[in-house]
Amino acid sequence: MPTPDIGEVGRQVAANVQRLRLAHEMSLRDLSAKLAELGRPILASGLVKIERAERRVDVDDLSALATALGTLPNRLLTELPDAVLTAEQYMRNQKAIRNAAESIATVIDDGVSPRAVLDYLDRAVFSAVRIAPQEAAEVDGDGR
Repeated sequence: MPTPDIGEVGRQVAANVQRLRLAHEMSLRDLSAKLAELGRPILASGLVKIERAERRVDVDDLSALATALGTLPNRLLTELPDAVLTAEQYMRNQKAIRNAAESIATVIDDGVSPRAVLDYLDRAVFSAVRIAPQEAAEVDGDGR
């Protein structure tokens, strides 16, 4: 069977799937099992073809792959920065930042609000990990 003509975005999806799978220390079988649990089974051999850009990914595959890899579908479509955070890692970091902001604000007795400290820390984290604030707001869910 001839290899399908995979375009630039398809090749980017292939690279991102592999990169995130490896970042999660998942085997092809692990990812395949997770996809089956989500109701979108793809055999490990199919995942090899996806990662080699030898198999097209439809919208349903894209959505399931993103969920299984702990990210958003649009993150699979574009080049990922070097410091990639999964949704779970982002939420853990956000909780830690909020706790730190509240602690700092309590210690500082000069009228600095916890929100001002939190905003400062958010900007620092966004620049450090190169994650877009609007995308993080989608993950965070509180619209900030």
